[in-house]
Amino acid sequence: MGTEKTRPEQSNLRVIDIGANGQDQGGHVHITNNVLGAIVRRYALSVDGVVRFPSQGIMDSLADILSKRNYERNIVIEPADENDDGTEITLSLILRFGVSVPDVARAVQKIVAEKVEEMTGCPVSCVNVNVVDLEEVEENDEVVEATDLGLSTTTQS
Repeated sequence: MGTEKTRPEQSNLRVIDIGANGQDQGGHVHITNNVLGAIVRRYALSVDGVVRFPSQGIMDSLADILSKRNYERNIVIEPADENDDGTEITLSLILRFGVSVPDVARAVQKIVAEKVEEMTGCPVSCVNVNVVDLEEVEENDEVVEATDLGLSTTTQS
């Protein structure tokens, strides 16, 4: 793993020095918040008991498309600075009614931190999970995502 820096002019860009045994080889890996957001989204939704991210308003979705922001407003990524131990990630989720909220939230925290660190080398100081609602999901229900607009909806099969 390398050391992490952020460029002041691009606070959503991580620069990680790469090299064998921590020695700089003269190269950098640039990782944007879009990459971190994609990892967070994928693995948070993989946890049993997570139904979806809360729906965004149409104006937020359009603003995200126009700004080329590929991750949701329900995922907030605060870059590490010189005094921090790592990146702080906050996400808002809707869970399945009847699950143990603390257990699911802990599972989300664990997998998100592990996968972000494993896939990017960016240290994660904490993962905050905001559970904003519970949804009753029948066994034959299917979660369908409209990724073009960044919206999630639940439809019956």
